[in-house]
Amino acid sequence: MSGDRGGSGDPFAPGTTHAGWTVTSLLQAGARPRYVVEQGDRSAMLTAFPLEGPSGALHRALAERLARCQAVAHEALERVDAGVVEGAAFVVLPPLERLGEEALDAKAALEHGARLARALGALHARGVVHGEVDAWSIVKRPDGKLGLLPPGLRGPPPGLDTLGLGADPRFAAPEVLDGRPATPASDVFALGLVLARFVAGQVLVGAADPVDAIAARGRAPVPALAAVAKQRQLPAAVLALHEVLCAYAPEERPQDGEAAARTIEEAARGRAPQRPARSFARVQAVGIGGPLVLLALFGAAVGALVHLLSARYPLVDPLAGVGF
Repeated sequence: MSGDRGGSGDPFAPGTTHAGWTVTSLLQAGARPRYVVEQGDRSAMLTAFPLEGPSGALHRALAERLARCQAVAHEALERVDAGVVEGAAFVVLPPLERLGEEALDAKAALEHGARLARALGALHARGVVHGEVDAWSIVKRPDGKLGLLPPGLRGPPPGLDTLGLGADPRFAAPEVLDGRPATPASDVFALGLVLARFVAGQVLVGAADPVDAIAARGRAPVPALAAVAKQRQLPAAVLALHEVLCAYAPEERPQDGEAAARTIEEAARGRAPQRPARSFARVQAVGIGGPLVLLALFGAAVGALVHLLSARYPLVDPLAGVGF
């Protein structure tokens, strides 16, 4: 769906209408400007993705992936208003309700997980990889069920836009952090960490800063659920499920969302799922030598060195005690 440009040279000038939403003001300038838009008594945020310039190729790829996701129908897939105007793609994101920080009981978590896995399976059956599955992409509907947002709504995490990583490093699969393209098995890994977030009530990777999160994942590529499982007395089948969905090597996970849904349902019946058997040779597991991980580890090491030197040789203000 295209937007109406109006008389101004700016396709998103106040008063222009896009997918039925009218722009009222600029909310945030930058490489991906955001605007406040209204539709009747509803307000929302429109994000513009310029199709030219340094990020043009990335934005075009995001717009294409979003369009392919929007063409897939599933009850758990959220639809958003989007389109293309001269020189830019846009997405309108209305206010959404998200899960709180409290942990879910295992039964509810697995029910939600199977539903989300089947949404991913619908995408995978059409040859579409989501690539950005994380806790942010999960929304709560008025009926209490969960929905999966399409990719491309946020852009890369802050600080990682120049590194080509669009996924949240706290949830991304090891091979994605290693610089490889996301696959359906990568989506399954990310969903496994979302399920861990459901049952733990917290993200297993505690680092909030994206670069710190990459460094943490370099040290522990598969965040462990065992400690939380013991504390919350989770069923053994849930812990086994985590190990299967979040297997280090992609070929040892369920290979798409539909297979993941069956595995989750097996755990819901109290059966500890097993990693899928493979008749071909094991693929070399991803190490921590990917460029993003190495960069993050280097930055963390430099930060630690600076902290150590600052503690041992504190800086002295040459103007201390001098009045003006």
